[in-house]
Amino acid sequence: MVDGALAQEPRYDAAAEQCRPYRKGVLDRQWQVSAPRSPQPVGQPVAVGLREKYADTGHRLLVRARIVGAAAPLESKPVLMVDDSFANVEFPRDFPPTQPLGPGAYTVLWQLAETGGFLACDGFVIR
Repeated sequence: MVDGALAQEPRYDAAAEQCRPYRKGVLDRQWQVSAPRSPQPVGQPVAVGLREKYADTGHRLLVRARIVGAAAPLESKPVLMVDDSFANVEFPRDFPPTQPLGPGAYTVLWQLAETGGFLACDGFVIR
């Protein structure tokens, strides 16, 4: 079962600026994502974010970003999404000590911090 789940994980398609294949999140919400849309230089911090567009006041959700495309997947510290504001993380600041990301396309998989349930996908490019 794990192999099938991993096979369906979306990956960021830099040419199309979207993730493929489409995958529905474990929470059916209107998610908005943010990431650099132009290639970033090696070694420059990269900020990514997630928000629930129509979240109610008082809504709180603990999420984390997983960056796929490096030698090993990188998971951010948990970050709290409050109301309809963006939950933002920055690489490398909010990730465990790691090497800079080399040139290439990277997928950002947004997940529930506690269960790892998939929420949304985005990506960015390092040149």
